[in-house]
Amino acid sequence: MSENSDQDGPSGRFLTSAEVAEQVGVSARTVSNWIRDGHLRAHRTPGGHARIAAEDLRVFLAERGIRPLPTPAPDRRSDEQRAARKRILFIDDDENLLEIIREVLGANGFEVQTARHGFLAGYLVAHFRPQAIVLDLMMPGLDGFEILSLLRKQPDARALPVIACTSMRGPDVEARARDAGFVSYVKKPLDFRKLVALLREVTA
Repeated sequence: MSENSDQDGPSGRFLTSAEVAEQVGVSARTVSNWIRDGHLRAHRTPGGHARIAAEDLRVFLAERGIRPLPTPAPDRRSDEQRAARKRILFIDDDENLLEIIREVLGANGFEVQTARHGFLAGYLVAHFRPQAIVLDLMMPGLDGFEILSLLRKQPDARALPVIACTSMRGPDVEARARDAGFVSYVKKPLDFRKLVALLREVTA
């Protein structure tokens, strides 16, 4: 049986690793790592190939605040254009989400650095010199509001556009983010098309 055939159930019920990778916008190796590490449930065919139930994939993505993204178009830019990639720092405590962010934003023309907590934010601003930051509001230790307050004390980060990212809802959350100095607000599950468009806007 070939890797792309699906005889485990009705069409669309089970997906191959390659199909999951295409839907989420990551590499097949990343999907294999999720399966290997027990994050994403998979069944095995008699030939040893992984098959992921559509419902298991839906639950996996929902738990991590991720929305599927079609595979981006091929990068047809010149070497000079690629050299001018905008630098984005993404801070979130979910390593699975950060892995996807690195691949998706990288495929859309950004240079990406990530961190799982805010204690590295100051160091990365000074050494990576990002042109925009996406910052999760709810993290252990320092939350996003505290991290932003500390960043604004650094000369290199006083005017840096910082985008709030959170699963929290409500006008009070948006108002607090705006009053704290975030330039914009994105909600989880992330809509990667909107995030890419927003990052291009704030780094233009």
